[in-house]
Amino acid sequence: MLVVWPARAVAAVVVLPCQLLYELARLIARGLWRLVIEPIGRVLTWMWRRLVAPVVRAVGSFLRWLLTPVWQAVLLLARGLGFLFEQLIARPLGWFVRTLVVPAWRACAALVRATLRGVRAALRVLVVVPLAWCWRTILAPVVRAISTVLRILVVIPIAWCWRAVAAAFRLLVVQPCRWINRTIWRPIRLAVADISRTLTGRR
Repeated sequence: MLVVWPARAVAAVVVLPCQLLYELARLIARGLWRLVIEPIGRVLTWMWRRLVAPVVRAVGSFLRWLLTPVWQAVLLLARGLGFLFEQLIARPLGWFVRTLVVPAWRACAALVRATLRGVRAALRVLVVVPLAWCWRTILAPVVRAISTVLRILVVIPIAWCWRAVAAAFRLLVVQPCRWINRTIWRPIRLAVADISRTLTGRR
């Protein structure tokens, strides 16, 4: 008894109001569904079936009726233009390229190659071979002779004169200057420095 009465009190205070609120919300939702949502859905379904769908089907049929011939005409025009392009431009141009341009190009290329080979052979026979022969037989001996003469008459005398001038300069200028610096100028400089230190008292 002591446990049953508190449980009943809790059920009466908490569970019963929650159950009543749940039932009330359920009843309101059921009423809204039956009174508002279902009628609106029926109305929308009827409008779609009776109004919108026939209009959409009619518009689609009209567009198919209108655009199908246009599309077929466009396809027919495209096929005709393709046929005309192939017959009037592509095939004549291909024939022109195959029969005239390619043989002319090959003939020009062969002519250019033959001309280049002939020019190269002519240059070799008329220029390269004579120049090589002239260099081997005439110019190279002359250049060697001139270089030998210049070495004997110019380079060796200039080198000998340069060594003689350098020896004379060293003997007549460098060594006397060293001797004068060592025997005269350095003692005078040291003596002047000693006198200056003595007079000024600096060390």
